[in-house]
Amino acid sequence: MSILRKLVELKDLTNNEKVLVDFILEDPSKIVSLRPKEIAEASYVSVSTIYRLVDKLGLSGISDLKGEIAKSLIGSRHETSIEDYNFPILETDTNYQIMKNMHQIYLKTIDESDGLMDLDVLGEVVNQMRKSKRISLYASSANLYFAENFKFQMQEIGIDVLAPVEEYVQRLTAANSTEDDFAIIISYGGRGPTVQLIYNILKINKTKILLLTSTQGNPHVDASDYVLYLASFEDHYDKISSFATRLTIMYVLDIIFAAFFSLDYKAHLDHKRTSFFKLFEGIGPKENTKNHE
Repeated sequence: MSILRKLVELKDLTNNEKVLVDFILEDPSKIVSLRPKEIAEASYVSVSTIYRLVDKLGLSGISDLKGEIAKSLIGSRHETSIEDYNFPILETDTNYQIMKNMHQIYLKTIDESDGLMDLDVLGEVVNQMRKSKRISLYASSANLYFAENFKFQMQEIGIDVLAPVEEYVQRLTAANSTEDDFAIIISYGGRGPTVQLIYNILKINKTKILLLTSTQGNPHVDASDYVLYLASFEDHYDKISSFATRLTIMYVLDIIFAAFFSLDYKAHLDHKRTSFFKLFEGIGPKENTKNHE
């Protein structure tokens, strides 16, 4: 058990000891660099209170306490301390604990996303995007924001992506698609009639489809030409928020963008730089911009 967990679970503390424990848990990294007197002054307790707490922790001294805290901070990246990822925040958590739990969720999400990534499929996807006449991206609810971000990233390198928001416009965009186009559908569980309608239309038009989905049995997997899976350890409904789901969608879309960018790295970079300079009074990329700031 880590020293921070021990501090949380300590019983029969005096009021001053509770104040000291709260001070340590609020930002453990502070303790490592402070002398005993500085810890006492910063937490508004006596030095003797610090030694009493050290005794209750079964440690040999303040240096031992600081060493255990330092060890805990170093190992926090790999420590699995969250029992329920749907409810990673407890009512009694300090701001420091909340921050570290979010850190843990993000690390787990990235690790699981990496483990689920099929690099061969990724390569096929970006090459298909490169050959396509048009790219469209279909999402719903909060995922629309990630679609807009991907659209913006691609627009910066001169690639227009359609990311319709309204249901009717989504169906219209799908109806206007052809076999020369490429569609990306973000659908965590395949729920809802709109996704099924879009699939039906795209399949009729023989449009290539990439599905970004969870590992929890999306019914549209077989109808997709390509599938990239998302980290899927969160419950769809019973949770505080979609912390992991949001991150895995953004992460996978960023990987797709970066892989696509790298296919024509110099051309995309030149386009982005040229477009950026054109935003400022038509200045060319090779001109000195200092006089225009």
